Amino acid sequence: MNVAILGASDNRDRYAYMALVLLKEQDHQVFPVNPHLDQIDGIKVAHSLKELSQSIHTVTIYINKSHSDKVLADLIAVGPKRIIINPGAENEALGKAARSAGIEVISDCTLMMLRSGRF
Repeated sequence: MNVAILGASDNRDRYAYMALVLLKEQDHQVFPVNPHLDQIDGIKVAHSLKELSQSIHTVTIYINKSHSDKVLADLIAVGPKRIIINPGAENEALGKAARSAGIEVISDCTLMMLRSGRF
């Protein structure tokens, strides 16, 4: 499954980094997105969602509302089947807009979903 990680991090202590590692371990194709990084563990990082040319099934969000408000149009344009809004990334307006665009919205922890087989 193609998964974009919005707010991907190269800091091993951050949940976004842990999610990247666990997604790879479970054989998902990861597409990290962060405007300030070029690569994470040898994986090319897109600077915006607009740079993704692959079909994305899931976008897991690790950025706060002040940042996610700015990328809402790009998120809708990517057209994922679902988005996962991780703790700390809550954004009611984003969730409502995504649902209106036909995107499933899940408020949950990607790491817990992966570890419990609910991903």
